[in-house]
Amino acid sequence: MNEEDIQKILDRLGSRVSHLSEENRLCKLRDDAGQELIGQLGQYLSPADWVNLYESTENMFVKDLMKEWGAQLFPEDYKCK
Repeated sequence: MNEEDIQKILDRLGSRVSHLSEENRLCKLRDDAGQELIGQLGQYLSPADWVNLYESTENMFVKDLMKEWGAQLFPEDYKCK
């Protein structure tokens, strides 16, 4: 392997790292926006509405987000399934 081959590999690696960094930045922005949205829903949804929404979805990812980011929206005595 000569210097030119090594440089090509390093360039490709650098490009991939840059791409992954940008993807990570976008994911962080989306997560922050989703968390803010769920936090603000408390102004518009009652705890009963939040429970109905939680129980009506079968998507476990959505349920996990609702439990993590919207825990304060559940009634105090509600046990998440």
